[in-house]
Amino acid sequence: MLGEVDQARDDGLTRAQITIDRWATTTLAASGVGLLLAGPVAAVAVVYSGIGYALRYAGPIALLNYMRLAMRQGVLVRDGRTFERLVDVDTVVFDKTGTLTCETPTVTRVIPLGSWNVQQILQWAATAESHQSHPIAHAIRQAAKYEPASDTLSHTAVKPGLGLDMLIEGRRIIIGSTRLLQAEGIELENVPDELSTDDSILIHMAIDGVHAGIIQMDVQTRSEAPEVIRTLQQQGLEVMVLSGDRDSVTKALADELELDGYFADVMPQQKAEIIKQLQEQGHTVCFVGDGINDALALSVADVSVSFAGAAPIAESAASVVLMQPDLLHILCLLELSRSNARNFKRSSKISTVGGIVCVGGVIGLGAGLGFAMAFYNISLATCMANATLPLLKGRKNRAEQPNHPQATGE
Repeated sequence: MLGEVDQARDDGLTRAQITIDRWATTTLAASGVGLLLAGPVAAVAVVYSGIGYALRYAGPIALLNYMRLAMRQGVLVRDGRTFERLVDVDTVVFDKTGTLTCETPTVTRVIPLGSWNVQQILQWAATAESHQSHPIAHAIRQAAKYEPASDTLSHTAVKPGLGLDMLIEGRRIIIGSTRLLQAEGIELENVPDELSTDDSILIHMAIDGVHAGIIQMDVQTRSEAPEVIRTLQQQGLEVMVLSGDRDSVTKALADELELDGYFADVMPQQKAEIIKQLQEQGHTVCFVGDGINDALALSVADVSVSFAGAAPIAESAASVVLMQPDLLHILCLLELSRSNARNFKRSSKISTVGGIVCVGGVIGLGAGLGFAMAFYNISLATCMANATLPLLKGRKNRAEQPNHPQATGE
């Protein structure tokens, strides 16, 4: 039965639809029994009892109400089924840069090599990153106080997860990670020893095939991240981070936040592979990311979360969009999903128990069609009231505590 439910969810069915389909055969079988024992009127009355059928209306209305509650708290949920999948999530995986850390890092040091100077390295780097939306590109442009010139760039090639390769004023500029320069056969020269073990982000630049400079950056962890991660772990969830940064950088963040695991030196396509591996191990995964490199991982995760204003491809791939870049909204989202599950459980009990009692009354006590119709409508009205209750309570909580960030309606 669990396998059937999982397959139904894969086919896009909600819990309400699964429950209704499950009881349909039972209702028809009971109708056949009623036909044999009490005649055709009893058979019709049994069908009208509609075991679980009230969920066809109460289920979607409850999901819409919870979506409205989420929107009021700054969380856009694109599909009500997301609430149902969230209840099963046991692993939360965060992207690092711009997600667990502040959106824009800070350039702390520029190390020119050869005959180049600091300002030249920054200007070349800013020009190369002039059309990029990644946080690292923003940081470089800010440090260089860059003013774009439209006629300087040509032959731009983006190397996903590695960096950029382009022509600027006739010079070949390569800017990105150590792996990119090594892949291009460029020898890294004169890298200070302290940078090899430092947990900062290092961006290397090569000009015309020669290692020309290093840009060092520091990133600050989001202020709310420790609280969010601690709360998730207290709720029994595993929390991990994956990043394209060096192992030392990613490990330092994982140790700082006391995460359950981390993945470093991850290429964009590998992010999706890691999510799939976790799913194959039996985990239900929520992935949180905001960059172009996160889009594929967002698309394969069971639940995907991004930020409004993130890379367009990441925002469109996510099933949940946080309207403000505040990770605390994830806790609110999880609580809403649990509230929805409790609400559905109540409606399911009302609808199924009411239907079973109605069938018993028709077959066992000889009650007629009028009894079945009245009983079904009472059950339906009760389920509808239960589905609407969270929204009414949410309004009351908002009126009493207008600044409360996590009023869920329960």
